[in-house]
Amino acid sequence: MKKVSKILLIAIISLLILSINSDIKSENVKKVIKLQIGNKIAFVDDKQMELDVPPQIINGRTMVPVRFISEGLGAEVGWEDKTKTVTITMDSIDYLKIQIENLEKELSKKSDEITKKDDLIKEKDDKIEELQIKVNNLENQKVRVTGVTTFKNLVDNKWSDFTNNFNSTDESIYAGAYLEMVSDAIFNLNINIYDPFGNLIYTVKWENQEHKKGEKWNYRTGKYYIKDYLIGAIPGVWKVKVLIDNKEVGLCKFTVTKDESYKVDKAELTEAVTCKKVVDGEPQEVTQEFSIDDERVIVFTRFKALINCGFRIKYKFYDPQGNLYTEMFNDIKSLDKDKETWAWVSTKIKGFNPEKNPGEWKCQVYVDDDLVKEIYFNIK
Repeated sequence: MKKVSKILLIAIISLLILSINSDIKSENVKKVIKLQIGNKIAFVDDKQMELDVPPQIINGRTMVPVRFISEGLGAEVGWEDKTKTVTITMDSIDYLKIQIENLEKELSKKSDEITKKDDLIKEKDDKIEELQIKVNNLENQKVRVTGVTTFKNLVDNKWSDFTNNFNSTDESIYAGAYLEMVSDAIFNLNINIYDPFGNLIYTVKWENQEHKKGEKWNYRTGKYYIKDYLIGAIPGVWKVKVLIDNKEVGLCKFTVTKDESYKVDKAELTEAVTCKKVVDGEPQEVTQEFSIDDERVIVFTRFKALINCGFRIKYKFYDPQGNLYTEMFNDIKSLDKDKETWAWVSTKIKGFNPEKNPGEWKCQVYVDDDLVKEIYFNIK
């Protein structure tokens, strides 16, 4: 229903009272109109415009041109000469466009606020994690972690080129921990490496390590390749954690920056299908048609390495309305050139959102950040 007001011109003029140099603001559309008594120059959202007549003060009342004000707020203005009536229509296309623009701005503002809150929560969580690890380390009665570090090279079996900043084209990374024995003890040690999303990517474990009180020991991982491998494919802040008897007692962070100028094709997608089962690395009951009574839909993929490499396979599922429903991934940590590997993910149908939202669904398949395939399937 249109929101139309038919008001006598004199009534409208009487209601539109301004003070000199004041702003007119509509709460709904948030347009700003600036007028000055006796001045034909006006502004709508800082855009200069010329009036037919300037605002005036008559008998103590401020009179302004109603058409300019209304159209400035996106309304349509009509004049009925017979009845001397002004018609202002507040759901004109321009008015609605202004409302849409305003809502988009509000949404963007809210999204920014949410992002800032999420960043603040993550910052606090990281700080709590760091403090808890320090507490765990001080409470440990066997061994104390005195340092955790990352470096690029070994020279005569000595740690070299210490840094916590790496480029995606750097060759490799090592992680190491410095230990000091608090007592004569036997312990298990892990050095774990986590990606920026908190996923455990690499781990090295030493079991039943026996040392005497006061002894100092260094432990390190083997070489992990960066260029063309998983670490280089996922830029951001990574973590190295040291665990003693499965309790986190040491932490350091390193940053991987992606070199946008470097581009290489790592793997070729040789097979991509939807199916209902996977047996011994082979898709079974291959189909693009699923029922709301089916338990799940599986996306099965097979890749051939074009170079010695490692990569992340990402799968993004979109509902029939084009909305991102879920995102999953599989990590291929190392694959020799010309070798093949397979991977699959599934999303449940029965009892979940796809059951309530039948139609044509889509799954996008990525190698690192490169889209390599779009697969379509129907849920009926």
